[in-house]
Amino acid sequence: MKRLFFGILLVSLVFVSGCTMPDSIPVGGKYCKAIGLCTVEEKTVEIPDVIVIKNIDIPVVRDGRIGPNREIDIFVTLENRDQDKPITLTYVGINPGIFKCVECEKTNEKINPGQEKTFSFKLTSPDNSGTMALPGHLEVSVKYEYTSTRLATITYINKNTYIEYLQSGGKIPVDIINVPSDGPVELYLDISKIKQPVIIEDESTKTSLEEGKYQIYLEVMNKGSGEIDKIAPEDLTINFRDMNVKSCSEEFKIINKNKVKNIKPIIMRGQKPFKYYFSFDPSNSIKNELTEDRLTVTKKIIASAEYIYRIYKPLDILVSPRAEY
Repeated sequence: MKRLFFGILLVSLVFVSGCTMPDSIPVGGKYCKAIGLCTVEEKTVEIPDVIVIKNIDIPVVRDGRIGPNREIDIFVTLENRDQDKPITLTYVGINPGIFKCVECEKTNEKINPGQEKTFSFKLTSPDNSGTMALPGHLEVSVKYEYTSTRLATITYINKNTYIEYLQSGGKIPVDIINVPSDGPVELYLDISKIKQPVIIEDESTKTSLEEGKYQIYLEVMNKGSGEIDKIAPEDLTINFRDMNVKSCSEEFKIINKNKVKNIKPIIMRGQKPFKYYFSFDPSNSIKNELTEDRLTVTKKIIASAEYIYRIYKPLDILVSPRAEY
């Protein structure tokens, strides 16, 4: 399935007996334990605008002018760049300014994956009995629903297995994935504070002061060319597969041991993005999955946000008594 990604981090980690990281840490080293030798493959893709205004056609307007009291047809062509999902357009319309609306908006329209779809609108230019042209400012506005999802992974290893491979000079490859979210809203999961693979110990013997040993951070950013005010309460969810969430930022609430939701709006307009923290421990079930035949276990952290995104394009038209159209 093709998705709109900013990038994929794939880190190979090798354990070498008696080896330490050099003073100059290579790219990707922030994800690894000190004895790891790390390499990173990066892949970049286009800006994640999902719905774009492909074309605006106003046949009766020439050189940006139109006469007074004229009927105007405006044709707006939109493109859905998501090749997998149909998109709901909650609003497609024209802000008329000094013009009079005849048919200015459409709601709850569907646009299929990869489709270009044209919408028509009808307005009337205002009366202008004077000699001076009136400047008219219109705006094409589109709002659509979208869900951005981000995936990160945490890899675990049994303590005894880790020590055995460390002492023998054996090698254990570990792939660390931190996939950028698709869509105009970026959910950035910072997992760099966790040096992988995480060594599994007996979680049942931990005291309350030792709980929540591992932390990740979330930033929510507008990466598209449009605008978004906020993500509404309960519309941003993070699932920690086989991990127990112990604490989180006050904007979120622990729904169950491995799931959190935002209970406050995530404000996104006009400010630097906040950093939200989450602390967790691996569940005891992970230890049971680690066997002689299965040396490491990889678990997913999935962040998902539902929101309404707005794109727009201004139009300037002069209403001139001297226009011949």
